[in-house]
Amino acid sequence: MHRSKLWGLVLVTLLLSAARLVKPDHLEKDTFVTNADQFYAESMALLKGVPGASVVVVQDGAIRYQKGFGYADVEDQLPFTHETNFYIASCTKAFTGLMAAQLDHEGILSLDDKLADHFPEIDFHPDLPMDKIRLKDLLTHSSGLANDPIGFRVAYSGEHDLEKLIDLLRVSEPNREGYGNFRYTNIGYNIYTLVVEKVTGRPWQAVLEEKVFDPLGMDRTTAYMSRADKHQWPLAAPYVAMSPDEAQRVYLRKEDNTMQSAGGLITNASDLGRWLIMQLSAGQLDGKQVFPESMIKHSQQALVSNEEDREPFPSEGYGLGWHRGTYEDKAVVWHYGGFPGALTHISFIPETNTGVAVFINDAASGYQLMNIFANFAYDFLEKGESIVPAYREKITELAGSLEKRRADFKAGLEKRKERSWQLANPFTFYSGVYQNDLYGTLKIDGKAKTLKASLGNLHCEATPFTQEETARVELIPYRGEVIKFVYDEAGKLSGLEYTEAFFEKVD
Repeated sequence: MHRSKLWGLVLVTLLLSAARLVKPDHLEKDTFVTNADQFYAESMALLKGVPGASVVVVQDGAIRYQKGFGYADVEDQLPFTHETNFYIASCTKAFTGLMAAQLDHEGILSLDDKLADHFPEIDFHPDLPMDKIRLKDLLTHSSGLANDPIGFRVAYSGEHDLEKLIDLLRVSEPNREGYGNFRYTNIGYNIYTLVVEKVTGRPWQAVLEEKVFDPLGMDRTTAYMSRADKHQWPLAAPYVAMSPDEAQRVYLRKEDNTMQSAGGLITNASDLGRWLIMQLSAGQLDGKQVFPESMIKHSQQALVSNEEDREPFPSEGYGLGWHRGTYEDKAVVWHYGGFPGALTHISFIPETNTGVAVFINDAASGYQLMNIFANFAYDFLEKGESIVPAYREKITELAGSLEKRRADFKAGLEKRKERSWQLANPFTFYSGVYQNDLYGTLKIDGKAKTLKASLGNLHCEATPFTQEETARVELIPYRGEVIKFVYDEAGKLSGLEYTEAFFEKVD
């Protein structure tokens, strides 16, 4: 046979084979990708000052879309891509919840265990129903238990070890809602992983990696910031875009000692795609049943009632790290994560076999923007191009509200600049070490013209406040708080008050 005829037959065969492989929705898929690219890029251009974003969309067991926009790191001009790692804050809870379900399934640690049975040495508050509080209650935010010192140390200051955290269980107290009623907080997850470490003899981070990340092949997901640093993974930096010309970098970076089980993972769009596919496939991934189907479905169910009318997904209940609600009459499973300069949306709709994850590294616009980006994907895949004009209008409205927020922020800064110091002594007089057994060690460093405060990983320069012997601090970025210096009866500086706690001056 002549060579040209042979190649012609080969070409025809290949084309016919390709035609058979093309799904009916091929053109629709191209339309979605094209429109998503255009909408997300145009949105980032309109929202001037917002650094970057990452989006992944899965459907029918595959990643349908993944892309980054803008910058993960403005100063280093590092582009945001689907491989960029980012901190997902409270979206960590679903991973911890799955680890808990797996430990329960394997008979290592039952979700029905009573909390008190694991800490017989702790004399808990008498009003806490310790005969009822189960480990499952901790994970569904229905334990009725509060403990601010543990939450503060593991999420912000980093001043802790296992022994100290277990000791702090003694100051747990009843919350306002009481046992059996939902109150969203980090503390249940923090306490649950204290039990994990006590039972397994291993850090919760290592157990999570073994039980969840490794089986799912999520090799760019970790609870250790040091691992990202060691391997030089591209990492999104946190910002607040309070100016259209420049996003201000948030100083507070997560470290290993503040990567906690209610908010302590970094991952990327590719890994989250695998996570969403597994959730939608009831434990299956890459053709294998990685986790038991019944276990995954149970973790997604509403195990405690939580009726909240919040946008865009009203919540009806909470499971093992997941909210459950509805979106346009379809069940949706979701969680958001938020920390200064890091906003994450992860959700999926089982009926349409679709899931979306969005990350925004901006505190000013992030909450609204991540939800607009996620809902655009859901609505376009359901209704097509007709929804685009309405979503462009949403972005225009967000740009307007962002400008107003920026103006209010600037006005607040100008107003605070008008304050004068109400301290009776030079800054150097207040220098020293202030100690509180529950919250840690707060240091004041007074110089001729500056007054600085630090508490573990937290630090800031203080500014004037309106009352005598006080200073305004932002140890936690964009959370203005007040330090009040306290004197004893003899007129000697004896300590200070911060977070409604007294810190004794010890040096």
